Amino acid sequence: MEVAPGIHRIETPLGERRCSVYLLAGPEAALLVDTGVAGAVTGSILPALAEIGVASEAVRLVLISHADIDHCGDAAAAKRAFPRALLACGRGDMCEVASLEAMVEGRYGQFAADHAIADSAETKAWYQEVGHFTAPDLGLTGGETVSLGDDWEVHILHTPGHSRGHLTVWDPRSRTAVIADAALGRTVPTASGDPAFPPTYRDVEPYLGSIGRLEALRPELLLTSHEPTMSRDDGMAFLAESRAFAETAEMVTLDALREAGPLRTADLLRIVGPRLGPWPVEATLGALAFPVVGHLERLEDRGRIRRTRGADELVVWEAAPV
Repeated sequence: MEVAPGIHRIETPLGERRCSVYLLAGPEAALLVDTGVAGAVTGSILPALAEIGVASEAVRLVLISHADIDHCGDAAAAKRAFPRALLACGRGDMCEVASLEAMVEGRYGQFAADHAIADSAETKAWYQEVGHFTAPDLGLTGGETVSLGDDWEVHILHTPGHSRGHLTVWDPRSRTAVIADAALGRTVPTASGDPAFPPTYRDVEPYLGSIGRLEALRPELLLTSHEPTMSRDDGMAFLAESRAFAETAEMVTLDALREAGPLRTADLLRIVGPRLGPWPVEATLGALAFPVVGHLERLEDRGRIRRTRGADELVVWEAAPV
């Protein structure tokens, strides 16, 4: 689907959820944003390029928006399919984008040691099935400009929070922002729009800063990975909802600790989860850990809460005396 002049949305399979990648096809070069999981390049992206009439040799840059398996799981196939393209990602995400093991241990497994929250064996097996990684050629920091021909230039923005190196593509010509997961609303939806799991931003201050930067652009089109295409009013409302969720999550987390603390992280999540959204608690505990631990760290930095360790060496959180 061409959503703006030269900008095409391509749906790739991701179970019950949608995962959109984007092709920006100019007269001299094309830019692909994200690869989907293994199988997406041959099954969805190359057929879409053929339908659009863009040769694989025209793709000169494959930009991985951030280090998550549904965004870079088919990177190895993309390198083969687009022989003239450089593979790039945010500099802060290079280690995880280059290595499935680094992503599974460093990103998805970061709550195991201190909080006893870890993915199931089934989920880890799925990572191996759909994650075919390769090392990126470039690490970007934001501020770069990509020329696609005939004076069409797009800009790379650093929009961290969901990941350290998260990148957004800004097209000033059509005032379109391809934000991937830079903002996540109040829930990550299934393809039918039902809530799948909580917004999985990790670093709160950068996340709120990225939302503010996107709001300041006032894009005519907001293009995400898991939501429908949004016009300006819908996009601005989505960004506002993203900010409101983060503000609510912090208040709910602090209130829960004041009411029931001291608490280990998993026990706190079981209280906070139903107050924030309709997701099944146990099935989404790992996803909820991303934003809530981010808020706990922010509250700790501000002296509102403190951490200790229990007899089992797991982190215990409690509200600081008022």
